[in-house]
Order: sequence, then C-alpha cells, then structure tokens
Amino acid sequence: MFDLNKAFGYDKSLAGQGAKRMLGADPEEYIILKKVPNPEYRALLNQEYRANEAALANSEADAQNALSDGIMARVFAKTAVVGWGKKFGDKGEPVKFSVKEAIRLFTAYPEFRQACQSWAENNANFQLSGETTVDEVKK
Repeated sequence: MFDLNKAFGYDKSLAGQGAKRMLGADPEEYIILKKVPNPEYRALLNQEYRANEAALANSEADAQNALSDGIMARVFAKTAVVGWGKKFGDKGEPVKFSVKEAIRLFTAYPEFRQACQSWAENNANFQLSGETTVDEVKK
C-alpha cells in the first residue's frame, strides 16, 4: 500500500527546530535549516513583496531579479537559518553565524541560497525514522 505519511509526512518538531544539512566531509561543515515554507517565512515573504510591489512593477527585468533575489535572501536567512558549523567560511576565512552574515552570503551566492532552500523544502530532510530523535538529527 502506498503510504502518504512515508512519502509526504515530516516531523513538525524537527521542521520547526531545524535539521543539519552537511556541506562538506568535515562534521563541522554544515548549516542548520528549518523547513520552508513555514508560517514566519510566508508572513515575511508576503510583507517584503507588498513593501516592494511598486519597485518590482516599475523596474526592468534585471532590476526586478536583483530585488527579488535580495528579498529571498533576507526572508530565507531570517526565517529558515538556525546556525552553521565551526568550519563554515567564505574565501578561506571563517564566518561566525548571524542573520546579517547569512543575508550577506545568500546575496553574494544566490545559488547557495537556492540550494539551501531546495533542501529545506524537501520533507524527506525532516523525517525521523525508528528511534531517531530531533536532537540526534541536529548533532
């Protein structure tokens, strides 16, 4: 029998607290992400697009894309990123976690934001199996 919960379900607690997405082979190369969309994400995204509606409507395509990418970077950083590992960096330098740094990195590297967002949208990344706990997934 096809089980909808196995295919589409996820652990709400883990989704709300965030799960670790490994970025490299080292155990300290990770980012912790909440599932999106989540209520905060939806609310802030709507607020940002409403606040920028006129600018988006009256801009050329390149300017619209840049503004939209900036909105997405801010919204995702503020509502989905919980933190990252000790070996997380940019241009060879470590970057200590803050929302401001997350916004900066997602703006500088839009493909990184897109990859993180795609991962955070996937229910399978927020499923617990058997005896796995939320704390074990976040470790």
